[in-house]
Amino acid sequence: MHNRPVTKIRKRPVKRIDLLLKTLARIQPRDSFKLVILAGSSFADFEDEADRLVFTNNIIIRENVLEVEEYLQAADMTLFTSESES
Repeated sequence: MHNRPVTKIRKRPVKRIDLLLKTLARIQPRDSFKLVILAGSSFADFEDEADRLVFTNNIIIRENVLEVEEYLQAADMTLFTSESES
């Protein structure tokens, strides 16, 4: 099975990264996906939670990403957990 990128997110609280990580932790089998996180800045605040809930080899973090179009075009699925978009 191919591990394809799943989504992109930003780290502000309204983006609900906690909800995203908890949801991904429930996916079985765990090696069936890859999550690409496109962070507008540092993702360090969430690394411990990501390590605890999701296998770290399932996560690819790209920090300081401003242009997301190519990532979105390459994804099999995009998941937005934001409470709102600005």
